[in-house]
Amino acid sequence: MKFPPKDQKCLIPKTFRGAGFPIGKVGNLRASAQRPMKILASVFLLLLLALAAPAARGERIEIAGRDCLVVLPAETNAVTETAARELQQHLRLVTGQPVAVTNAAAAGAGSGYPFFLGVPAPGDARPLAPEEARWEITPRGAWLWGNDGRGRSGTQDAVYGFLEEELGVRWIEPGDFGVVAPTQASLTLTAGRRRWVPEMKLRKIRLRDRPMAALPTLNITGDLALFDGFRRSLEEQNQDAHEGRLWQQRMRMGGVDYPNYGHAFTKWWDRFHATHPDYFALTHLGKREPTPDPRPVEARTADAPFTVRERSFVKLCVSNPKVVEQILQDWRPKAAATRFLNACENDMPYGFCRCANCRQLDAPKTGERFGAHLTDRYVWFANQTARAARKLRPDAVVTMYAYAHAEQPPRREKLDPNVVIAVAPTAFDLRELARWFDEWRAAGATAMVIRPNLHWYYATLPLPLGHEKQMFDVFQLAVKYGCVAADFDSIKRNWPTTGLFNYVLAKTMSDPSQPFERWEEQYLSAFGSAAEDVKAYHRYWRNELWEKRLAPSLEKLAPSARPNFCAALLRRLNETAAVAVAAWVSVVLPGFLVALALGLQPLIAHKEDGTPLFFPFGFAITLPAVLVPHLFIGAGEAVLTVLVWRFARARKWCAA
Repeated sequence: MKFPPKDQKCLIPKTFRGAGFPIGKVGNLRASAQRPMKILASVFLLLLLALAAPAARGERIEIAGRDCLVVLPAETNAVTETAARELQQHLRLVTGQPVAVTNAAAAGAGSGYPFFLGVPAPGDARPLAPEEARWEITPRGAWLWGNDGRGRSGTQDAVYGFLEEELGVRWIEPGDFGVVAPTQASLTLTAGRRRWVPEMKLRKIRLRDRPMAALPTLNITGDLALFDGFRRSLEEQNQDAHEGRLWQQRMRMGGVDYPNYGHAFTKWWDRFHATHPDYFALTHLGKREPTPDPRPVEARTADAPFTVRERSFVKLCVSNPKVVEQILQDWRPKAAATRFLNACENDMPYGFCRCANCRQLDAPKTGERFGAHLTDRYVWFANQTARAARKLRPDAVVTMYAYAHAEQPPRREKLDPNVVIAVAPTAFDLRELARWFDEWRAAGATAMVIRPNLHWYYATLPLPLGHEKQMFDVFQLAVKYGCVAADFDSIKRNWPTTGLFNYVLAKTMSDPSQPFERWEEQYLSAFGSAAEDVKAYHRYWRNELWEKRLAPSLEKLAPSARPNFCAALLRRLNETAAVAVAAWVSVVLPGFLVALALGLQPLIAHKEDGTPLFFPFGFAITLPAVLVPHLFIGAGEAVLTVLVWRFARARKWCAA
C-alpha cells in the first residue's frame, strides 16, 4: 500500500536558479512593445518548467533487486552504519536478492543502483532542522541523509521513511516476526524529494525491557517457585530489550532539545540531609526527613535508617529560598550546554511540607484536606526557579509536574512564560480533559510535556480494551494545547492484542498531523488478505467494550482501576455490598451446616424401631430453628462489619 509523500514540493533545478524567474508568484510580466520576444521566451520557459518538473518528480523508476547497492560515506558513524545495516536487511527481504554494502570510494560508475547514505543529494545545500531526515530518488541513484548530530539519527530516519513510503514496509511489533516487507523482484520507485521533520521535540514510549548484566534475584517460595522455570533467560531478556529499542528507532522515537523533567530530587537526601536538613519537608510527624514506609521492602540499618525508596520519595520545603539557590548551583556548570532545569517534585502522594511558610503558598478551599491541592505552592516554586535561572541565561526553561498533588490547575498563581508543565492527567473523558487544558492555559501554560501515567489503567494483561482511538484523541488534544514532547509510561508486551494501540501511539507521536484512519490502515495492511478480519476484531473491542461499556463508566471505574481497567472489570460491582454479603454468609453458612449435621442424626443413629439414639429432631425442625435466628444475626453482623470496614479504610488501616 502506497501513501502520499510527506513533502511533495518540487525544487527548482540548480540550472535555473538565479535566472530571474519568479517562484511562487506570477511576477511582473508587463507587456512591452520593445521586448516582446523576451517576454514570450520567458513565458515559454516557465511553461516548460511547470510541465517538466512534475513529470520528473513523479517518474517511475524500475530497479532490479540484484542491482541494489548501499553506499556509505567516506567517514561513517554509528548512525550511518546502523542505517546501512537496516537498509541492506530490508532490501534483501523485499527483493530476495543479496545486497552489498560498500563505501563511496569503492562504488564505481555503472556498478548498480546506489543508495547513498549520510550525504546530501547533489545540489541540496539547505540547512537541516535539528532532527530532519531527507531522501531523494533519481534515475541515477537515491540519497538518504539527515541531521546526525549529537542525539540525532537523521540518516536512520531517512532510511525508515524511505522503506515505509516507497516499499510499504511495516514494523508492527519488535523482532523479526513484526517486520512486514512486501516482496517485489524489481523495485518500483517514484522520483522526487521527501523529508520528515518531527513536530514533537521528544517522542518516547517506555517498553520496560532493559539490557541487564544479570537477572535479578527473586525470593520466590512455596507453590510460586514452580513458575520460576517460565522466567526468561538473561539472553532472552537482553534480546527482547534490543528488539524493543530497535522497534522504537524504526518508529522514529527519540528527541533533542526538549524540556528536562522527571522526579528531580531523588538523590538530595543522600547529598544534603547532614548539611542542609532545612531543604526537606516538615512532615506530619514533625520531622524534616523521609516518611517511613509502613511496609518496607528493604531492610533498614543503623547506618541507613531509611530505605532507598523512602529517601527517593522525600519532599522539599519549597518555600525555602536556599532550595532554589541549590538548584541553580547544580545547574550553573551546565548552563552553557543546556537551557533546561528540572523542578519536578519527587514521587508519592505523601510527605509534603507542612511548615507555615509552605502552607501560606497553598490556596485551599474551605474544609479541603491537606494535600488535596498543592498546585499553587509548586507553581510559585517553579516561578522562583525560573526567575533566578533567567538571570544566568535569558532563554532558560524550568519544568514542573502537573501530577498527582499538583495535577489540577492553580487557583491563584500564574506560570511565568519560561515555565513548562509536564502533565500526567488522570482524566479520561475528552471534554473534561479539554476543560483541564483550558484552565492550565488560562494559568499561563503555553508549552507542555505530556507524560500519561496511565499504565496503571491501560496495563491490559492479555486482554484488549479497544482504547487506541481514545488515546489517539488524547494526544491530538495535547498537541492542540501546546504539547512539545510526549512520554508514554508505558506499554507492556502482549503485542497480539495491543499491537494496534502501540502502533497508533508511536505513529501519532512521529506525525500528529495525520488522522487515526491512516495509522489504522497502515497497521492493518501488514496482515494482507486477513486485514479485514483483523480490523473487525479490533473494532469489536473498540465498539463493544470501550465505547459501549468502559467509556460511559470511566468516572466510576477510574477510582478502582488500580492496577488497571481489566482488574476493575473483574472486581465486584459494589464493594460495600460485597463486604456485607461476606459478613452475612460468614454467620448463616456455619449455622446452615450445623443444622444439617443435627438434622442428620436421627437418620444415621437410631434403634431398630427408628427411635433416635442421640438427637431427636430431623431437618424439618433443625433447619428453621437454627437458620431463622441466624438470618437476623447475620444481618446485624453485616451492618457491624461494614461500619468497621469503612472506619478502617477512612484511617487507611486497610487497602482501599
